[in-house]
Amino acid sequence: MRPLLVVATLLLVCGCTRRESANVDTNTQPPPPVPADTTTYVARGNEPFWALEVTPSEVVFREPENIDGVRGAYASPTRDGTRLIFRTTLRDSAATPVELTLDERPCQDSMSGFGFAYTATARIGERMLQGCGEQRPATPRGEWTVIGHRIPAISAMSEAEASAWHGRTASYSSGLAVFGSDTCRSPSYHSRQVRGDSLLTVDYRVAPGAFDLKPGVTIRRIEVQCTGSAWTVPGGTLLEMPNGSLFTVWDGVFFELRRSAPSP
Repeated sequence: MRPLLVVATLLLVCGCTRRESANVDTNTQPPPPVPADTTTYVARGNEPFWALEVTPSEVVFREPENIDGVRGAYASPTRDGTRLIFRTTLRDSAATPVELTLDERPCQDSMSGFGFAYTATARIGERMLQGCGEQRPATPRGEWTVIGHRIPAISAMSEAEASAWHGRTASYSSGLAVFGSDTCRSPSYHSRQVRGDSLLTVDYRVAPGAFDLKPGVTIRRIEVQCTGSAWTVPGGTLLEMPNGSLFTVWDGVFFELRRSAPSP
């Protein structure tokens, strides 16, 4: 009888141990982080002229009388069939609600005739605005390569010296910015829309016609900062033209960058 009691006791202990271990959560690893959104959505319309830009960090609503725009917090979109819907609130005195709907239906701009992937509807407070929209990789995050240059005015570089920059690479991410041999850890990116004719004439002493800019057309200026200070190296300031081309300026030369790959 004694051996039988020992065996029964061992079976009970083993059974309890198995049941207890089954209840233990062995998944102690935290869930993987959600990848940062690297997409920008831009919607715009004519008569009245308006633009609404949704970046991974904010929403910006612009009109001709306020090209710097009014900003609001970024909110992830919801999907309803073929439509993406963004909802947020502008940081103005009225806390104006915003709803942008991008429907995956082809849209043709009423003035330029260009085609876009989305038909856009923006509700700004009580106003309803119609236009077209597009999706593009968030600038400047990603990998870039110098593919060409322009010397529209006086420059400290010769054509040969500027051509030697072709093929240089740049990389912009949340943790590191690199242009050639220059690096910036933990960079921050600050962008604003500015009048292209004023920017080129005053800051660079270049005629807007060198880039076929019409009066009043805006350029997006992106400044890279390291620990709160401007990154004063090539690639530290970027100019995004209305057609989407990207330039960095150094010694009077406008170097054109082309995206190699978006940032992960």
